Amino acid sequence: MDAVLAVVFFGAVFLGAVFLGAVFFAADFLAGAADFFAAAFLGGAALFFAVAFLAGAALFFAAVFFAGCAFLAVVLRAVVVRDAGRAEGRLAVRRRLGDSSSDSSLAP
Repeated sequence: MDAVLAVVFFGAVFLGAVFLGAVFFAADFLAGAADFFAAAFLGGAALFFAVAFLAGAALFFAAVFFAGCAFLAVVLRAVVVRDAGRAEGRLAVRRRLGDSSSDSSLAP
């Protein structure tokens, strides 16, 4: 009878150790999974913010580029209008002075 109790006792201890090992393994696995998902979430958030930052930077530089293009268009239009005004002024002066040369011979 003592042998049977010893086998039952050691069997219970063995099964308890296996059960506790399984519990500790499951807890460790779940903690590792929680760490993994936390790292994945933080990595995803960092990636999201990096993409949002780059998109914002791209929009900023696009806005600067188009503003620069608009500024150049205004400046170039003013230069062209000024030069056209000078050419018209020179043409009017030549007409008043009686110059009979053709308009195509006028220097800009």
